[in-house]
Amino acid sequence: LRVVMDVGSLYEMESERGYSHLLEHMVFRQSKYLGDGEAIRAWQRLGATFGSDTNAETGFTQTVYKIDLPEATPEKLDESFRLLSGMLTAPTLSAANLKADLPIVLAEMRDNAGAQGRVTETVLGTLYAGQPIARRQPIGTAEALNAATADSVRAYHRRWYRPDRTVIVAVGDADPQALAALAAKWFGPWKASG
Repeated sequence: LRVVMDVGSLYEMESERGYSHLLEHMVFRQSKYLGDGEAIRAWQRLGATFGSDTNAETGFTQTVYKIDLPEATPEKLDESFRLLSGMLTAPTLSAANLKADLPIVLAEMRDNAGAQGRVTETVLGTLYAGQPIARRQPIGTAEALNAATADSVRAYHRRWYRPDRTVIVAVGDADPQALAALAAKWFGPWKASG
């Protein structure tokens, strides 16, 4: 299962640099169908290891949530669609969850600040000189991330996490019509505001 959200670092305002990636982390923390810190155990019950079978990545133009289900029975597929829908349509973007996830994202930023990060920055700056992509790394900036509030992250989610900006992909040994029905069941009620 893949859910592609049409939002990445190129969509961020200066004060939101890194919000796409931060949100990627926060949706795994807690949501409509997952209590605080329950995601790892929930996906493990479905046979997916956290990190290799369940993961996400944020780029310049999209954020992709990835779930690989071994033994994808109809029941496990239904539960996976349910969990994903709650994560993406109704994450708990609280101050406590922001406080828990922000240090993780900042640690990733520090880890990426080494030689590979400098090479990437230089290559992008050279190839895309004068274009936003040259200065819009998905990791963001410490200044913008440290200034993030639960309200500002919720506003970012409301603006970009919308059904019209979402692509759901389900591939595997299952009836395509059954997969389409699960997408409609769990994501169909999602209505955007504004």
